[in-house]
Amino acid sequence: MVDEKYRGAAFETVFPQVEVTVQSLAQEMSRAFETRKRRSVDTGADAEYVVLKDGSPEWMTDVCHKAHQDEIGEAMLPDDWRYRFIEDAVDALAECEIEDDQDGHLREYVYTHDLTGWLHSRNDRYGYCDDALQELGGPDQDFLATLSRGLWIEQQEVFYLVLQALKERVEELEG
Repeated sequence: MVDEKYRGAAFETVFPQVEVTVQSLAQEMSRAFETRKRRSVDTGADAEYVVLKDGSPEWMTDVCHKAHQDEIGEAMLPDDWRYRFIEDAVDALAECEIEDDQDGHLREYVYTHDLTGWLHSRNDRYGYCDDALQELGGPDQDFLATLSRGLWIEQQEVFYLVLQALKERVEELEG
């Protein structure tokens, strides 16, 4: 913060006040992600993963940590799919000004490879599919529809964790 005695017309011209919003923070955070490659232990092939760029502000790391919590608030270890979902969330929040429609801008995962990759990446993701089965009406549902819905449920969970963390950051900066 700048000492009030230095404020004035000249200061405001050189350093105009910028309103910090969830959208502006999401835009900044969206630019801080990059895709890297590493050798997959399972296949030996190069696999892509999403990560914050080196030197990103600490508040962005805090947002990522908050988005690695489950529905009861327990932290999970860093997870490639969670990082993808965090990037999806900040991209959606950066694009859309209307809060009610932001989660409608999330990236859709429709390829079987992505869906099964998501499921086998953690041994507890079946729980999201169980939730999806209940939402979709029981065990008579299409497997891929259930898998897709399970992924979407986790993606929504991450979206709202990111949104909450960014709202907290705005409040912190305003306070």
